[in-house]
Parts: sequence; C-alpha cells; structure tokens
Amino acid sequence: MKTTMVVLTNTNDDPYAKKFFEPIGPNGELLLEYTLYDAMESGFERIVVIANEDVKKIIKMPIELRFKGKVEFQWADAKPQSVFSLRKRIPQQYFDDSIYSLWKAKKYLTNPFLVVDARHYHGKRGFDWALHFISTNNDDFGSISLPLGKTLSPYGGVDRAICYLKKSGLELKKIVALEKVRKLNGAIGYANSKNQILSDKIPTTDMYCLNNKFFMAYNGLIKNINKSCKIPSRKIGIPYLINFLVQSKMVRVKVLMVESNWFGTQFKHERILAKHTIEGMIARKRYPQDLGHALSIT
Repeated sequence: MKTTMVVLTNTNDDPYAKKFFEPIGPNGELLLEYTLYDAMESGFERIVVIANEDVKKIIKMPIELRFKGKVEFQWADAKPQSVFSLRKRIPQQYFDDSIYSLWKAKKYLTNPFLVVDARHYHGKRGFDWALHFISTNNDDFGSISLPLGKTLSPYGGVDRAICYLKKSGLELKKIVALEKVRKLNGAIGYANSKNQILSDKIPTTDMYCLNNKFFMAYNGLIKNINKSCKIPSRKIGIPYLINFLVQSKMVRVKVLMVESNWFGTQFKHERILAKHTIEGMIARKRYPQDLGHALSIT
C-alpha cells in the first residue's frame, strides 16, 4: 500500500489563503514545498493536495515541476457543492472547509493516512513519527503533537486544537478546537474563555493520523444533531469529528509528543521570520540551496 499524506490548503474558508503561498525559498520555493520534501524524505509516497482553484493556480505548477516523478500527486477540489448529503440537513456554513474536502478526497484514502495543514512548518521528525504510526496502526488514530506554548504567536491570537489526555497515559480524552489563543501578561487564554487559563505544556496538534473510521463520524454526526436538534456553536472541523468518535467510544487516539522546529505563518512578521528560518536551515545543509535542482538529480 502507498503511504498517503493529505494537505489541506484552505481549511477555514480563509479569503486571504493565498498569503500562505508566497515564495519563501531562495529560488521561489513555497513553504509547502519544504513540507513535501520532508514528507517524501520520511517515506510518504502519495500526496493528496486539497485546494480551491485560486490556490491551485499558485501552487500546482511549481510543485509538479519540482516534484515530478518523485512522489505521486492527487489533486482534490475544495468546493463544497454536492459533496455529501449532510449539508441537506444542516446549513453548509456550519462546516469547516476541511470536512467537505476530506469527504471528497475519500476515494484516495483507502489506507491509513496523515492530514497536515499547509500553513504550518512541521519539521521532518513529525513526518517520521507519523509514517511509523500509520504503518503500524490500522485501528487507532494518532495525533502528532507539540506543547501549546511552542505554537503561539506574539503577533496575535491563533486557532489551535487542544488535546486533553486520560490519566492513564498518552491517550486522548477529548480534543477541542479553540479560537484566538494567545499569551497575554504571562497567561494563555482564548476567545470566550471566561478567565480559563491554559498550560503552555498542554498538547496541541495539526497533524492527524487517521483511517477510514474517520468517515463513520459523518453519518453519526447527522443522527446526533437530529436527535438533539442542536447545531454546534462553532464550525464543525476535524477536531470536532475526532472528538465525536472518541466520546462515542468508536476510536482510540494516541497522542505522540514530538520535539520539532514547528512554526506558523498566520501573520506577516511570522512569514518574514519563516523565510529567515529556512535560509538558516539551508546554510546548515538541512535543505539544498535549490530544491528543484536537488530533486532533479536524485
């Protein structure tokens, strides 16, 4: 079986999604291309990229030019229309773009797979752990996680999926998507937190090791919402569906804490710092000076 990674490029209907695909490398490389390079080095053989037409126009040509013949690509459309019947019963605006996108990419995901966010740099170690997990776990889900404090931005609030663990070890008790998480005056809070403070060591994730059980949540969610007649207060995204499966005791999720050079690109200053960080890694020979040339000769 081919080891598969799914890349989400516009997970929250962001009208400014194109900002995450500005050139960042010395030869116009995108941050996503360094993600693909790390994943390929770790052993991922198939990449499923989910993108709308605007993003696809930016990223498809350079990615296929540099990675042609090195890894198999599938391109899935992010348009939500006519994707699955859930939207007939619950208004479309209640759903995160990623939920429609993953359903549409379902035909490519017959084996365990990894889902990552194109807006973030994850570091090769995370892909090494993810590949090992999906290669050795057919039933459980996995979360490749970092301490929350390492993922926050000094420039503003960010959305994060927070993992609460069972007392018995690194098994997920629940996962919650929080909005506008940031540190102020030494304390970490979030939107509508009502003075609740988060630990900087609590696990957060945007790397999900999943399998076909994930799609069981769609039908289960319909029944659950129809029974309660209650629409979730926030958009339904990947964490919501994983949490639904965990609370329904349909899956177990192992939380794997990884030391990584993770960084985000939500804000302009972060994207400037990201460029300098990549330059530093090139200087240390972590990445080749010219990604396209290096790939062409391997």
